[in-house]
Amino acid sequence: MRNFDFCQNWKKIFIIPVALIVLGVVLFFAMGLNVGVDFSGGSMIYAEIGSDKFDVDDIRDIVNDYTNNAIVSYSGDNNVGVDIRLGDSADVNEIQDKIIADIIEKYGITEENVEVEYVGPTIGRSLIVNASIALAIAFVLMLVYIWFRFELFSGLSALIALVHDVLITFVFVILFNVQLNTPFIAAILTIIGYSINNTIIIFDRIRSNATLMDAKTERTELVNVSVRETFSRSVNTTITTLIALVVLYIIGVESIRTFVLPIIVGVCAGFFSSVFMTGPLWCLITKNKEVKLKKVKI
Repeated sequence: MRNFDFCQNWKKIFIIPVALIVLGVVLFFAMGLNVGVDFSGGSMIYAEIGSDKFDVDDIRDIVNDYTNNAIVSYSGDNNVGVDIRLGDSADVNEIQDKIIADIIEKYGITEENVEVEYVGPTIGRSLIVNASIALAIAFVLMLVYIWFRFELFSGLSALIALVHDVLITFVFVILFNVQLNTPFIAAILTIIGYSINNTIIIFDRIRSNATLMDAKTERTELVNVSVRETFSRSVNTTITTLIALVVLYIIGVESIRTFVLPIIVGVCAGFFSSVFMTGPLWCLITKNKEVKLKKVKI
């Protein structure tokens, strides 16, 4: 990347996320979203079996005999029980009864060891609204922070990059049929926090170089030099983060995997947007405009 011109090649760079987002729109209308019980409503089954009496994969096999729209995970202190979340459907009660009957028969427990709760669609809609508000607040606060620390156009560039990261994550969520639930919202917020950190590093270097370089230096050259100087740092940070996430995905249980997979995608998208998009975006937005970076005027 030593001689790569990020600003001059912005059209080639932007075609990649545009193509992925178009693919996501097509997949959305063709496949829809796999909305979890947290948002759509459904049954939540808790069965206390005993930590030394069962393996969650065996429970998952029982559940998969009746439905693929479920999340199964350990629960309780010392993993003495299992949580089963069934998505809402016309035959959810019948599926629920069959799963409970199989678990009781297999592990010799009684109905007193099983609890069932129903999450209504109204609660699901409330969670969606609250999750959307949380994301909106995060975006606004990020914009204000970067505006305060650098200037408005840097904040707008960063905000567009963050929207890109979220959209790309949604594309892969649809592609891999990952359930959308409350952990997914937590994953999105994690992605936003990670991505904005890389972006701030780049804008901080732009501000520093604007002071050190000749006043007649082209803005595109300022961006290119700054991105190249931070490129190795961004690559190393991303690789070390991905190593930890991939290991966690491989050895983790299903509930952990559904949380980690979006973060893996988001970290990759955040690296791309921070390194390849924010600088060129800033140049495009500020074209023919005077920009003040703290005490630096360029």
